[in-house]
Amino acid sequence: MSDSDKLVLPAGVQFKDKPSGLFIEYEGDVEIRGLPDQVLAGVASTGGAVTLLGEVKVSFVSAATVLRIEGSVTADVLLGRDIEVTGGFLQAKAVKGSRSATVGPARVELDVLMAPQIVVSPEATGQVAVLESEQPVAPNALKGGFSLEEFARVTGKDPDRYLADRGLFLSTSSGRQQARESPPGPSAPADPPAAPPLERDPVHISLMEHVDQIISYYDPDYLPEPVARLRQLVIQGDYQSVHEEITNLWNQLMRFHQKQELRIEHQVTTTFNTIHAIVQKMELA
Repeated sequence: MSDSDKLVLPAGVQFKDKPSGLFIEYEGDVEIRGLPDQVLAGVASTGGAVTLLGEVKVSFVSAATVLRIEGSVTADVLLGRDIEVTGGFLQAKAVKGSRSATVGPARVELDVLMAPQIVVSPEATGQVAVLESEQPVAPNALKGGFSLEEFARVTGKDPDRYLADRGLFLSTSSGRQQARESPPGPSAPADPPAAPPLERDPVHISLMEHVDQIISYYDPDYLPEPVARLRQLVIQGDYQSVHEEITNLWNQLMRFHQKQELRIEHQVTTTFNTIHAIVQKMELA
């Protein structure tokens, strides 16, 4: 038997059998070559890349670095630092790169494609309803390609709800590399109270009220790690870190909900967006 015929399971890989299917999580690179015998619910690399080859059907994929797609892939939500669709056919509700997304000579059927920088090959075909980028996207053959603002104006749909229904948070900003997610557990010791000037600051009060709205949807004694982190940053008045980390905190919260098979409330998505909008308007150093 050749090495290519061997199934090697590295230390640290996790297989979780959920009612919705198999969830695979590993710190390093993950490569999926075709469909397993059971339904594939999710794949997550907390420190490396994910590659999807051949025929793959999966609900949720998250890569800390690069997410490469080549083959016939059907998915709900695909997340990565850099998205690379190198060929084949991709059908998905939402694809989001925290830094970039590249669509090569492939056929795509996407509800949403988001990244700060998006490159589309002249040989790419298909359609993308919403194509949201901070940089201009060169003319291409894809149908649709509305910005989120244009899409909302043309269809009359609420952009927050449109994205939330597809598991996305309204932000195209790149942030720090995704932190490794810790499993849910008892909350950390209580955060120190904010300094008196912060407690009297209307903006700080507003941010704390929005954070409390998010917390109200969870057990306060067992907060998801990204929610606890957001709360800590706001209490400390570290708005620069809130601005830089909020997209990755949202992606971590999505992974938490996916693994726990819990639905994210629409109000949680909306409140994350509101917090992000508030800190964006602030004059940060």
